[in-house]
Amino acid sequence: MRFQQLNRDPNTVMRKKLVKSKKNWVVISSLSLAGGLFLLGAPTNIAKADVTADTQAPLTMVQSGTTSGTEDPATVKKSDSDAAPLDKTQDTPNTGDKDTTPAPTTDPVDTTVKTGTEATATSSDADKTAATAADATTGSTTETLDTAALEPAKGTSSKALLASSLMKVAAAPAAGTLAGADTPTDGATADGTTPVDGTATDADATKAVAEDTVVPTTDTGNGWHVVANNDGVNTKTLNIGNTYGNKVLDNGTGVDHERWGGNTANITQINVETPMVAPTDSSYLFANMTNLTKVNGLDKITTGNVDNEIPNNTGNTEGMFKNDEKLTYLDLSSWYLRNVTNLSHMFENDHSLEKIQFGDETFKNIRNASYAFANDEKLTDILGTTANISGTNAWFGDTRNPGDLQGMFKNDISLTSIYITTWNWGVGTNTGDSTKGEGMFDGTDLKEIKLSHSLIFDANTALTSNSGTTWTNADTGKSFSGIPTYTSGQLTDGIAYLYNGNGPINGTATSLLYVASGAAKAGDTVANMVTIHTTLNGDDGSDIVNNISGTFNTTVDAEAPATITVNGITYTLTNDPTVFLEQTQATASPAATYSSAEASDGSVTVSTDKGGTVTIPISGTGHFVGQSSDVDVSDITGVIGLPKGYHIASGTTVNVNFTADTTTPNTSTSTVTLVGDPVDGKSLSVATSEGSTIPLDVQPGKVGDTQTFTITQDVLPAGYHLADNQSKDVTVTLTGDPDNPYS
Repeated sequence: MRFQQLNRDPNTVMRKKLVKSKKNWVVISSLSLAGGLFLLGAPTNIAKADVTADTQAPLTMVQSGTTSGTEDPATVKKSDSDAAPLDKTQDTPNTGDKDTTPAPTTDPVDTTVKTGTEATATSSDADKTAATAADATTGSTTETLDTAALEPAKGTSSKALLASSLMKVAAAPAAGTLAGADTPTDGATADGTTPVDGTATDADATKAVAEDTVVPTTDTGNGWHVVANNDGVNTKTLNIGNTYGNKVLDNGTGVDHERWGGNTANITQINVETPMVAPTDSSYLFANMTNLTKVNGLDKITTGNVDNEIPNNTGNTEGMFKNDEKLTYLDLSSWYLRNVTNLSHMFENDHSLEKIQFGDETFKNIRNASYAFANDEKLTDILGTTANISGTNAWFGDTRNPGDLQGMFKNDISLTSIYITTWNWGVGTNTGDSTKGEGMFDGTDLKEIKLSHSLIFDANTALTSNSGTTWTNADTGKSFSGIPTYTSGQLTDGIAYLYNGNGPINGTATSLLYVASGAAKAGDTVANMVTIHTTLNGDDGSDIVNNISGTFNTTVDAEAPATITVNGITYTLTNDPTVFLEQTQATASPAATYSSAEASDGSVTVSTDKGGTVTIPISGTGHFVGQSSDVDVSDITGVIGLPKGYHIASGTTVNVNFTADTTTPNTSTSTVTLVGDPVDGKSLSVATSEGSTIPLDVQPGKVGDTQTFTITQDVLPAGYHLADNQSKDVTVTLTGDPDNPYS
């Protein structure tokens, strides 16, 4: 910050001297003039030398009615209105009520310190006089130091290291010159910053608190618009129509992703307002609407090539309504679904869904229907156009290629009837291994099923029911066990024993209706598909399914394996689950608990919000190999790489993966937040060229904070004022590196 003085001699030299008073650094500035000396600032005692200010030179003043000198003054951090360096011209004093109390700033504040240029001045005898006077002000206890020796080390940035309190001054220049903005010191960039590996740089350097990551949302897209319901709980309605864009909605990607501008979880209702065309890839189109309860106008959506204007061939409906857990009813009776080959996961996890209505033009070319209706525990009816007959009856599989039907109706415990009389599928189609919990009908409680004579099932596919252990056709007497049975390793009973591709089940009959029968009684021997839930080091693991035989309505060992291997890590069973045997299926209790070996001590290297990385010691105590845990690291000592003056924010956790690798036992991809250490407030001052000083009352804060002081008319010497094109602001940055006060 600078002023210009009346009739200022151009042959003036600014001198600055850093002296040491006991343990504290003191800056003495003086201005030598032709024929005299102005002392520019009394020494200011700054404890620990931990505050820096952006003032680069004293304030130079010019009296009213005079012209300013030709020197290009140094500059400080400017406000947006700054157009030129700070000048001061004499005028009638302004008696405004502003003072020099700092304007508070919110941490973090990005501070870019710039050093202006100052014209080369020649030395004279006045220089020596100025130096002598400056030394005299420190008293006999002051040790004079060479400021050149205290310049920042090459490659070091106080902006990156952010140390604590003192007025920031320029390092001593070469003889007769002052460093300018266009001539950065060695190792620094033109804007006064010096990147340092492992520390913050530029704008990020002064950010002491990481900003919360905000997921952007949008309320409109191609063919749709989202509006708030104004119900106080942030629910929304999705309106679809060609008034919002094209008539065809955007294609999916084949993977689960956000399709509605970040609003999906808040949508409670869908309104299709005008005729629209579903995309060819409609995968996950309405998925993950966990609060969706109502859909209006689905009949306005065209899914097949019946639109003369825009031919369409929707072939992928994978996950289309997946995870819509509050939806109770869907009417798809107008939809053309003949061309759909992939309906996997289409209605999966719709836990409240009770009925689905299909029309005449349903699935005729199924290749993948895995988990299409899985975990729809309340689903009672898959309706078609024929009353009292399962809507699945008229569907067809792709006979030319192997298909995937595993888990298709898994855990649909409320379904009582399934008809697949017209179905056929290619050789090698996967109907699921029930010993792994992947069977097509696992977890169902059907009362009846009607099967086409040409179907082929996998040997381990089960058909469970609480109504009996056997499935019987009343007309022919044909029957099979709901649970696959093996004798000497050979399949001797089960749905695959009859439906194995070796020919029609009963002469020319094209389909047979089977009813669950043969309910077990006390003392009978039954075979159960037993589901064993697992935990791995306390976290939920995958289910284990065992085929266990025993006496009906008795408790037996669930036969959980002693060890299991998951992702290359071995887990050991720590308890003994049991199971109460029922008709064909049961669940073990309690869950099988597995633990791996205790984790080793190590460390993780994680990114910080300041741009570098830190290495944090991690203890393996209480953790296990294969476990992923959130570890509080805010109070851990021995952290390597912390910028000076900073510490990890309180309550910070990192997610640590404890591995079996003894070389790298811990890994993490987390980012930690750093905050500045506390800094005491200090009383500073800035000198003027006519001998007075202006006080700056720096308030307590923390490393990284900045405080801006506005120089007002009432604190200026009488008869002087600032020129219109000069900044009135002085910015003080609290830093954390006492070894580098010149930054």
